[in-house]
Amino acid sequence: MSEYSLEKSSLYNIRVVKDIPIVIFDEHNMALPVWGTYSSRMGRSLNLVTFDTHTDTHPPFNAYLCEKNITRELGASVLQMPTVKQLLQDCRISLEDFSFEDIYKLSCSYVKNSEQILTAYAMEYLESYTVIHRDSAYGYERDDRLNGLNARYICAGNVSNKDLESVCMPVALDFDLDYFRSESDMDKEFFEKIKSLIKNASVITIAREPRYFESSKTDESFYIDEAEEKLISNISNVLNE
Repeated sequence: MSEYSLEKSSLYNIRVVKDIPIVIFDEHNMALPVWGTYSSRMGRSLNLVTFDTHTDTHPPFNAYLCEKNITRELGASVLQMPTVKQLLQDCRISLEDFSFEDIYKLSCSYVKNSEQILTAYAMEYLESYTVIHRDSAYGYERDDRLNGLNARYICAGNVSNKDLESVCMPVALDFDLDYFRSESDMDKEFFEKIKSLIKNASVITIAREPRYFESSKTDESFYIDEAEEKLISNISNVLNE
């Protein structure tokens, strides 16, 4: 009997354009099994660039540890905490011995949709992360770097071509649909700016996040299915150039 895999999961809709997988799902925490899958297949960590209204960089297993009144940690050290070690004792999470099913179950039960980035970083699926956000993130980059994390936070209004072109390969390109508040956020200039990221991506992930999309949008006539299809269409156009 073959192992349960990303391709066999009904939770994910996978489109492949010019050999680049575009993986679509609802809740952002479910990006963790995707990043784990592709980093393990490549045998190396990915460099994440994520476009999201929110930063989604809460510590690994933040909510789970809070419930138990346990002080949280950043980076790989969280995996050595007794409570987390017990949680992971039967899970195959390393790049060399990776189980999609184990990470999938872990993500469904213990990883919230604000914890996927630092959890992936702790598990070495990510080597770095660049968060392009709309929320306030004052001091986040300084604090993360002081904790030894390879982090960048860039406000959506300040992102430059130089910022995006400096990202090392391999690239995991990630979108939360709540980043797009109206159709105007998906203009030609935006896709021209991220063209190199799209073309160099090893995997592209799209989190629909319906609840946050609705609360973040500024145009009431802008619908989530429209945003999803427009994003995929523009990504496909870039890849087919």
